Amino acid sequence: MSDETLNRLRSLKTDGIDTLIIGAVDLNAQLRVKRFPLALFLDNDEVEIAISDYVFAADLEERLMVPRAGYDGYFPTAAQGVPDLSVRPNWDTIRVLPWEPGTALVLGDFHSHDGAQLRVAPRTVLRRVLRRLEDMGYVPMIGVEYEFLIFKGTLADAKANPSQLEPLSVGPAYGYTRAALDEQYLGPLRRSILAAGIPVEAINPEAAPGQFEITIRYDEALKTADQALHYRDFVKELLGKQGLTASFIAKYGELYGSSGHVHVSLRDTQGRPLMTEDDGCLSRVTQHAIGGYLHTVREMTAIYAPTINSYRRYNSDYSFAGDTVAWGLDNRTCGLRVIHTTPKSTRLESRVAGADMNPYLTLAALLAGIGAGLEKGIDPPPATHGDAYTASGVERVPKDLRTATELFEQSDIARDWLGDDFVDFYVETRLWEVNEHRLSISDWELRRHL
Repeated sequence: MSDETLNRLRSLKTDGIDTLIIGAVDLNAQLRVKRFPLALFLDNDEVEIAISDYVFAADLEERLMVPRAGYDGYFPTAAQGVPDLSVRPNWDTIRVLPWEPGTALVLGDFHSHDGAQLRVAPRTVLRRVLRRLEDMGYVPMIGVEYEFLIFKGTLADAKANPSQLEPLSVGPAYGYTRAALDEQYLGPLRRSILAAGIPVEAINPEAAPGQFEITIRYDEALKTADQALHYRDFVKELLGKQGLTASFIAKYGELYGSSGHVHVSLRDTQGRPLMTEDDGCLSRVTQHAIGGYLHTVREMTAIYAPTINSYRRYNSDYSFAGDTVAWGLDNRTCGLRVIHTTPKSTRLESRVAGADMNPYLTLAALLAGIGAGLEKGIDPPPATHGDAYTASGVERVPKDLRTATELFEQSDIARDWLGDDFVDFYVETRLWEVNEHRLSISDWELRRHL
């Protein structure tokens, strides 16, 4: 531990912090943590932070996934004894939690027994992409917009009766009265998240019952991914303390799904914006970024839409779910909306991902597509003017997880940028989800066939 880190920890102790929550993120965007007394790190040169690699084989219900016969890549199994991974704290991520007295949160990275970073860990995958872009001379700036649902009652209530949840409120998107009445819950949430260092820009009700959006101000990509991860956990935690349930499910009910829009712009390594030319027109950099994104969006959809439920967002036209493989200027019917304003604010908005996305993997996939476009000089198709849903020749993203996973497995760009080991591992986990869904019996079937 460096002297600088030790001094930071001593400063935390002086400020009344006595507990550190330390953890790292798994494939399903779950932050896996342990709690430690701060004094342990002040009194010891080395502290073991061990978490079983079981967490990379656990599905969303904590069942141990099993790869297909013949798979020989990384995959935690009972036969291997599900040994420990080590978590190495990134002390630059220390975040004091104002609602949990005496406590700070620290993000780390998973490492295997040989000391190397675990190559399938989401934060490691994103870092790999960012290093390659930086070597090419590009620094992406990222902003994230998550929509989410708020239901009355606790999470236990929601799990007990998931099809009959009562939304917190109904009313128009951006509606003043609805927002004013909900401020008793969302005001404390907004202030707490800001106090924890998440740069919230705005909050508003959205169109679906119980649906809201809180936007996070843009920053460098890894920092934004960290903030997006914490934001989702903090929203769930803080609303849970108020007796409510927050959900980032991609689609619930008949109206609009919940998105995870990503805004991206590119700068050079000296911080100069690269999205426009001196005359204000979109730059060649922007054109190739658009071309690369659209060229790869179908084969990366398994990342943007990682669950069975993700694809419910794409099941109807005019859901504005980003499923059209098209781009346009300020056109929300396009999967890629280009916001062309000032040189510093011009950016691309990817609309395909849902609120259930893993922010690290989504940014890695999106930036891999953009990076490939820059490397290969991929030109975009013409911009779509008007309704992309009715425009001739406009493709759609895959409509189900199996198809999306098969395209991802075959993607040369995914393998080049994200790594064969990650692609092969991720494919096994998605096919597990597909098979679990195939074996399940739905409420629809029971209502229809009992």
